[in-house]
Amino acid sequence: EDVLKSKEQHNKDLEDLDKKLRDLNKEINKQQVQDQKTLDKQKQLEDLMNKLLNEENKELMKELQELLERLDKEKLQEQLEKLQKNQEKYQEELSRDLEIFKQMEVEQLQNKNIEDLEKLAKAQDSLANVNENKEISNEENIEEQEKLLEELNEIQKNLEELDSLNSELSKPNELGLDKENEEQAEEEMKNANENSSKGKQKQSSENQKNAAKKLEEMKESMENSLAMGGGSQEGE
Repeated sequence: EDVLKSKEQHNKDLEDLDKKLRDLNKEINKQQVQDQKTLDKQKQLEDLMNKLLNEENKELMKELQELLERLDKEKLQEQLEKLQKNQEKYQEELSRDLEIFKQMEVEQLQNKNIEDLEKLAKAQDSLANVNENKEISNEENIEEQEKLLEELNEIQKNLEELDSLNSELSKPNELGLDKENEEQAEEEMKNANENSSKGKQKQSSENQKNAAKKLEEMKESMENSLAMGGGSQEGE
């Protein structure tokens, strides 16, 4: 009975993983992440899930439950031994599936952060230009800069989540996170608003250009890391 309960829990774990896979597929389609490496890993995970959740395994569980009810000890023992024989193989495959799933999550979030940094860098550079050309008032500049600072703070949270997910991998990826430029970009944004509030429009515009440059460097660092092996693993 303990073996049966263990197998039932194993199947529940597989079903939970299958649900996560479907949710991830929806998110991938939503974000339109179509790079070939992500698609290949998605297909690999689907194939392994189909293998683990095969009809033969489900039928075997059904037979075990029926034998338990009839208390046919000889046949029951035979089926339990058969189930136990494959248990180690299934556990190994499940561990591999989970690792693939986590790797896909990391690369999905890494791509999203790269896209968000690129958009923010362009928006920051654009604001610097209109500020330099005095096309907006100091009050408008401060308001727009605050919005961009909030976007950076959101990206910072996502980068922390990315780093945390990556640390769960058996061999974490080299993500190319640039903490120094991240801190400098945030500081330049804050200085831009401080200078605007003092009526120093030229200095404010320079701060904004510097912030845009730091954001672009953050994005390039992550892109280069991804390109040099799709998230080459640390320590290799």
